[in-house]
Amino acid sequence: MKKKILAFLLALSMVFSTAMPVAAEGGASFTDSNQNVEVQVEEPQESAGDSPAEETAATEQMEEEPSQQDEALTNTNGVLTYSVSEDGTSCTITDCDDSASGTLEIPKEIDGYKVTEIGDYAFAYCSNLVKVVIPEGTTCIGDLAFSNCSSLTDVIIPEGVTGIGNYAFECCSALANVTLPQSLIRIDNYAFAECTALANIEFPESITSIPYSAFLNCSSLKSIILSEKIMTIEEQAFGGCTSLSDIYYGGTEDQKNSIIIWTPNSEVLNATWHYESLGPDKPKPTATPKPISPNEHFIIDDIEYEANADATACTIYSYTGTPQNVVIPEIVKGLPVTGIERSAFEKCESLEEISLPDAIDSIAATAFYQCSNLKRIHLPQNLKSLENLAFDSCSNLTEIELPDTVTKIGGWAFRDCSNLKNVNIPKSLKSIGDSAFSCCDYLDEIVLPDTLDEIGSDVFSGCKNLKKISLPSNLKIVPEGMFSGCTSLSEISLPDTVVQIEDSAFSNCTNLKDIDIPPELNSLGKRAFTSCTSLENIILPDSLHRLGDEAFYRCENLKSIIFPYNLEEIGARAFLYCPNLENITLPETITQIGESAFYGCSKLNEIILPDDLTEIGDHAFRDCSELKSVHLPKNLENIGSYTFMHCYNLEEIKLPDSLTQIGDYTFAGCNITQIKFPQNLKSIGEGTFHGCKKLESAIVPDSTTQIGRWAFRSCTGLKSVVFPSTVEQMGDGVFLDCSSLKDVTLPENLENIGSSYFSGCESLEKVTLSANITSIGNYAFRNCIKLTHVDLPRVLTTIGESAFLSCQSLELMAFPVTVTQVENDAFKDAGLKDLYYEGTESDRAQINVLDGNDALLNATWHYENLGPDTSDSPSPNEHFVIDDIEYEVNADNTACSVYKYTGGSNEVTIPESVKNLPVTQIGDSAFKECVSLEILHLSDVVTKIGARAFYGCKNLEAVTFPTSLNEIGAYAFYNCTSVKQIVLSDSVTQIGGWAFRGCDNLETVVLPQNLARIENSTFAYCQHLKEIELPDTIIQIGDGAFNACSNLEKINLPDAITQIGENAFFNCYALKGITLPKNLCAIKDGTFAHCESIESITLPDTITSIGSSAFEGCKGLTNVMLPLNVQRIEKRTFADCNNLEGITVPTGINYIGDESFMNCLKLKGVEIPQNVETIGNDAFSGCSSITSIELPKNLKSLGDRAFLSCKSLEELNIPETISQIGYGTFMSCKNLKSISLPQNLETIGEAAFESCSNLEKIDIPDTVHQIGEHAFGNCTSLKNVTLPKNLEYIEISTFVGCSSLEEIQLPSATKQIKKYAFSSCEKLRSIILPKSVVLIEEEAFNYNITDPVNVYYSGTESDRSQIEVQSGNDVLLNATWHYESLGPNDTPDPADKWTYDLADGTLTISGKGVLTGYSSASQAPWYAERANVQRIVIEDGITSVGDFDFYGMPNLTSVTLADSVVRIGEYAFKNCTSLENVELPANLTDIEESAFYGCTAFDTITIPASVETIGNYAFARCAGVSTINFEGSAPQIGDYAFSGVSASVNYPEEDASWNDETKKNYGGKLLWDEPLAWELKDGVLTIADDSCMTANYDSAAQLPWNIKRSEIIRVVLKDGVTKIADFAFYGCENLTSIEIPASVTSIGGYAFKKCSSLSDITLPEALTTIGESAFYGCTSLTEITIPAAVTKIGDYAFARDTSMSSITFNGNAPEIADHAFSGVTANASCTDSWTDADKQSYGGKLTWNSADNKLPCGKETYWEIVDGVLTISGKGAMDNYDSAAKTPWNGERANIKSVVVEDGVTNVGDFAFYGMTNLTSVNLADSITTIGGYAFKNDSALAEIELPANLTAIKESAFYGCSKLSSIEIPATVTAIDDYAFSRCTGLKSIHFTGDAPKIANYALNRVTATIFYPEGNSTWTDTIQKNYGGTIQWSAES
Repeated sequence: MKKKILAFLLALSMVFSTAMPVAAEGGASFTDSNQNVEVQVEEPQESAGDSPAEETAATEQMEEEPSQQDEALTNTNGVLTYSVSEDGTSCTITDCDDSASGTLEIPKEIDGYKVTEIGDYAFAYCSNLVKVVIPEGTTCIGDLAFSNCSSLTDVIIPEGVTGIGNYAFECCSALANVTLPQSLIRIDNYAFAECTALANIEFPESITSIPYSAFLNCSSLKSIILSEKIMTIEEQAFGGCTSLSDIYYGGTEDQKNSIIIWTPNSEVLNATWHYESLGPDKPKPTATPKPISPNEHFIIDDIEYEANADATACTIYSYTGTPQNVVIPEIVKGLPVTGIERSAFEKCESLEEISLPDAIDSIAATAFYQCSNLKRIHLPQNLKSLENLAFDSCSNLTEIELPDTVTKIGGWAFRDCSNLKNVNIPKSLKSIGDSAFSCCDYLDEIVLPDTLDEIGSDVFSGCKNLKKISLPSNLKIVPEGMFSGCTSLSEISLPDTVVQIEDSAFSNCTNLKDIDIPPELNSLGKRAFTSCTSLENIILPDSLHRLGDEAFYRCENLKSIIFPYNLEEIGARAFLYCPNLENITLPETITQIGESAFYGCSKLNEIILPDDLTEIGDHAFRDCSELKSVHLPKNLENIGSYTFMHCYNLEEIKLPDSLTQIGDYTFAGCNITQIKFPQNLKSIGEGTFHGCKKLESAIVPDSTTQIGRWAFRSCTGLKSVVFPSTVEQMGDGVFLDCSSLKDVTLPENLENIGSSYFSGCESLEKVTLSANITSIGNYAFRNCIKLTHVDLPRVLTTIGESAFLSCQSLELMAFPVTVTQVENDAFKDAGLKDLYYEGTESDRAQINVLDGNDALLNATWHYENLGPDTSDSPSPNEHFVIDDIEYEVNADNTACSVYKYTGGSNEVTIPESVKNLPVTQIGDSAFKECVSLEILHLSDVVTKIGARAFYGCKNLEAVTFPTSLNEIGAYAFYNCTSVKQIVLSDSVTQIGGWAFRGCDNLETVVLPQNLARIENSTFAYCQHLKEIELPDTIIQIGDGAFNACSNLEKINLPDAITQIGENAFFNCYALKGITLPKNLCAIKDGTFAHCESIESITLPDTITSIGSSAFEGCKGLTNVMLPLNVQRIEKRTFADCNNLEGITVPTGINYIGDESFMNCLKLKGVEIPQNVETIGNDAFSGCSSITSIELPKNLKSLGDRAFLSCKSLEELNIPETISQIGYGTFMSCKNLKSISLPQNLETIGEAAFESCSNLEKIDIPDTVHQIGEHAFGNCTSLKNVTLPKNLEYIEISTFVGCSSLEEIQLPSATKQIKKYAFSSCEKLRSIILPKSVVLIEEEAFNYNITDPVNVYYSGTESDRSQIEVQSGNDVLLNATWHYESLGPNDTPDPADKWTYDLADGTLTISGKGVLTGYSSASQAPWYAERANVQRIVIEDGITSVGDFDFYGMPNLTSVTLADSVVRIGEYAFKNCTSLENVELPANLTDIEESAFYGCTAFDTITIPASVETIGNYAFARCAGVSTINFEGSAPQIGDYAFSGVSASVNYPEEDASWNDETKKNYGGKLLWDEPLAWELKDGVLTIADDSCMTANYDSAAQLPWNIKRSEIIRVVLKDGVTKIADFAFYGCENLTSIEIPASVTSIGGYAFKKCSSLSDITLPEALTTIGESAFYGCTSLTEITIPAAVTKIGDYAFARDTSMSSITFNGNAPEIADHAFSGVTANASCTDSWTDADKQSYGGKLTWNSADNKLPCGKETYWEIVDGVLTISGKGAMDNYDSAAKTPWNGERANIKSVVVEDGVTNVGDFAFYGMTNLTSVNLADSITTIGGYAFKNDSALAEIELPANLTAIKESAFYGCSKLSSIEIPATVTAIDDYAFSRCTGLKSIHFTGDAPKIANYALNRVTATIFYPEGNSTWTDTIQKNYGGTIQWSAES
């Protein structure tokens, strides 16, 4: 019961002890000793929990509920009761019998259990106890442990006790003596309260705080001894200690003043304090000098120093002094000063000069931050690094002399050193951090050394005075913001190595006038040259494909720029506000012009946009006020908002037919006079033509459905507008203030007239409203003062406010009965006289007419009358019913349409006319869901079938479509599941989306020959459709057009198609063969997904993008070659292509998306381009046939599960750019044996290598700080693991099931080993465990053992006791522990004694015995210096080189081994990549596993006769080895000992051990009994015979010369070589030429693939076969001659040879595979034996020459150039070209002075002679009838031309810009002259027509001022005709 009471009291006290500090924190609760001011604290409020009622309740609860301790399992021994700990090793005293008396000595052990704790209440109320001795080993005295032991006078508390609990000795009223141990760190509240006999107490140094009421009412307490460590004395700590008179304090008075003393504590404050005293008459002794302890801090001359961990040196920790000049000593207290810590001198404003000792090698971050008066600093001569912010804001620092040892300048190191003028950058420097010299205003010159390989962002930003900069000659990247704001920089020379200029690199360099852009630049970042206001000219290299956003923003003096030939994208605002930019020529490769790209380029006068451009960004050419001429691309689809706004001089614009959308305000403010809208235009945006005051007319095409508000606002010259019926929506104010508009007919589908539609149209006389209009908006016709008559629609309900305000001439109006609301002032000041009202007078009373409509109310109302002179004939918009068909009359009463069918007949015939009106349309939803309808006859006058007209007529079987039909609406026959045949006449030009969707039984479809588009889902789910032929006019196939046509087997795709929509052929399971259009631009998402029968498909190079899931589930697809211009492989593009074996990926690919090749079960390999930076999640998951894959060196991201279950993958190198391996990335790669991890790797994700059951070894670099759960789980073959040194946690199940693992060394940083980490590792017998481990979770080492397990523990046995080892780790508990051991090799033979010395790059090891081996390289004593080791000398006496001793020394070139060495350990020299050759010792017997692995610089290996064993991988990957010499018998050899080595082997022939069986056991590609047949010297690879060409290689990695491919410049094959092997010279990027002897008869697959520098090759006459991809990607190869003996050319043999211009075949046509010349555009010559069929079988874009070797330019026309004369001969038509660049003579255009087109040629092709600026003479034969579009455009030197006598047509822009042409005669045969034909022929003065007036198009003579002479008396030359001719013309008749 006493303990229950005590428990209650303890709980109650906690209320007070926690409440008091809260009160204290609420006020100022401590005494400010510095000012001797005592601040009073308010008394705490009584807690609500202290009420008697609550106390009683608590007591009752206490009595009812026994404590946990009472219920715990306890044992009794004598008077003591104890409880046993969970681990069964120790016990806690929990109770003592009340009879205990006198002296009680508590034993150290009870019943074998160590006593470690005195439990709560254990001796409470033992009132007869006088003395208690607490045993050693006790760590804790619990709450109330000795409470109320009223007789207790003495207690001995041993060292080791760390805590005394609450009330522990409370009310021990006789207690006079207590000695507190030095181990004590905690005394709890009330611990000695009411100990009234206690007279003195001494606190150990370990106590820093005395808690609340700890010695309350100790009334006899006279003195206390405090150490200087005391920081806090809490409230009432000594309250009631009325006798307290003296406090002996070890510190000074200043230190005492820093103690926080909470109030009330008056007893403490009023006592006498004795400073620097240890007690009465015991002054604190003067400190005698003692050695400095590790990590100790000490102060000398205001400088605080900190000793390092082994007390061998110290660093400057902080500085508190004020002197202006400071000299740091070399040595203090015997320690060298080697560093300056973070913030040591921060904000030291007094400091002006400082000298630092030479031993300092690093200045830490913020060390001198804001030392604003620091002027000079003398830096140490051994300084290596200045860390971040080291001298930031040292504004008075004027110069800095950096020693040659400095390798790093951290970020912001000298930022805002505004007076810094001189800085020398040492040649040793390797990195400069971000903003290192930012805002150094006076810095004027900088020289950066070539050693610099890392430069941060903004390094010199804001250096306003920087004038001169010398950059490293090998610089590749100009980092972000590097020179931003360097306003004095006028010129800079960038080295040719620069490939990237990052964001803002030169922004605001306002004085920069000239800069040469490096020739290999491939990236120009955002704002790169923003506000370079002095920059005038820029030439961009052809390597650049994109200009970043705002690249040249506000370059106000930029006058000219030459764009790269291959530029694809101009970023947003790239040239915004470049007002002096006059002329630009955009390359034809441009595909995107970003927002505001040329905004404000006010001097730009002409722009020609390339035809591949499909979209122009918002504001792109806004405010280009001088822009006069714009040529829009023919493929343009969208013009963005504000694009040409305020181009005031733009008078003409031709919109291409491809255009579907014009954005908001696109042409606002332009002076366009006429506009011809394209036929595919869908929408006109808001304000598009706002303020185009010269625009006179507009004809909106049938495709348009939407016109935005204010679209034609303030077009004051607009007189007429024609709308199609398709327009459904027009915004407010669409014709606001169009003051010249006279007559408008609104589209019939319009339902509302918005606000201000025609407000201010002062000339508007007539408006015809759609019958469907239900409301007229506010101000709709305000101030239409000439409007006389309006017939309001018969469905109108509302007329808005002021709708007809001031329509003075409006006298007559037809007013429908449907009107119910007329708003205020709707007819105010209108001239209404007669109102013809459809309803009765009583109906009129229902109209709510608001104020201001007197004109309406006072007019004469004619009731039940539609208007004057009405008759019985149907009225406009009237509905009537005949034979169950409801008809609707159109708006102009000229025809009617079927509105609705209500009958139930199964056969319906639509009559030609009813009530004398033709039935021309089947209205929307007219027969919707008419299930009775089976047969339908449409008359020959029906032109349109409306949307949903026959929707859901599921029994409709037959439809007769008339020849008059033009349009079938959307959903017209949706789900007509019985229709089997659709035959459409050629009159049909439009079929709406979903028109035949779900027509399950549709088998036959005949499409019209003029159809341009297959809209979205038009034939989706037509599951019986097997074949369909698309007309040649089709240009677009919409989304889902043939989706789920599961039986569709065959479809042709015309070449005119440029776009195929998403899911267009989704689930077309039966589709087998398909040829894609040659002009196709993109394959959208899901286009061919689940087309399971497609086996092959050719993708044209015009394709630039392939969407997600494009070929997903194409199970029959076996090979794919991706187009050259594709850059991304999107998500699931080829997922589930189960039979895909090969794919050719272009070099431009930079992204491989999630699941892109998932479950491509037969895919054996993919060559991933070096540009790829991302491989997404599951990208190759389930690709179980992939055996090898080379990851690109630029790869940055490797997704989760990227190679999951790639079961055949054996080997992989992960590039250095990868820092993270994600979840399950290589999970279940069961054959993966070897993997090389990057040295910058940081994390390995969960299950990353789980179940890689053949993985034997893994070296994890030290950069890794996290390895996820299950990362290597079930890697059952894993034997060797090297863990990173900084790894702190071994996660759950990381190595679970690694049943071959025999030893594991845990790094010294490891703290915790999580559960199951090494569970089921049955062979794990050696565990190296660091002292740092504090927790080993349950079953971490749970496995069955038969052999003993050894644990090598770096700590002591005592340290081991601190490890918490949870259950299930019997393996550890029962193991043999070796203390203070680093592993099994840490017990050297006593006879072994060796030393090492490292000087001048040479590591010398001397002594005797075995060199210590290690479990990882990081344990070697020279590890930290390994990069500096260039030579190793192992002297006589050393017998063994240990494991990992010299692993990975990158600069090691030479090793000398004494003959005493008999063993070279595992991994001893692995990856010493610079090590050339090693002479192995004469007595060597064992070369262990991987000893020389990856020593790629080796060329010869000599194995001494003494060698008995060579371990696994001993010389693997020594790729440079060409010769191996064995001096004795065949050693025993391990697997893969020479893996990856191709070499000639020499051995003693007489030695019988060298038999054939022995040789087979040796790995690699070794040549036995043969000399090496190749030699590489000075870049020339000489191959002597066939020995290294007989075996075809599987990849370039197997080539003997693989490692040296980049060194090969020339190849010489000696006579006698008969073949060139597969992959022989693959990827030799520097190879320029090769000599092939006459003996060669075959060239293997991939032999010269990607030899991108190979420019010339002669094939031997005996050659018969050229293998697959043999010359693929030889981009410098310009011509090739195929010998007559060649009979076969393999797939892709010359594919992607983009420079190839000439191919000559000397014999018969060889057998050729698909794609042999894919991507090649060249002229081809052949012998007469070739047929046309032969030529057609060749891929690529080959142009076949004529028999006399003239080059073709048409089917039967040819060209040649001689002495500047271009002659066209032959018969028939020339080819038409898309652009001048496509003409075969494009490269010679500038040299052509004369053109002759001979008799027989019938036309001049489009763009044929475009832009020949030196062309002066043209001779055209009379056989020519047509001159094509743009044929002679911009031939500015052409002064005269005689047109052919039989000419009939002159096409668009034919002679545009021929400015020197002065006179021309138009033959009488000419019947048509198209748009712009002679536009801008500014020199043209006379035009003579000799016959009838030809039909002439708009702008044909635009900008021409001339006299036209026409035949006098010819009646065709009427005044009307003459008005149609543009230009400024004088007319003259001539006889």
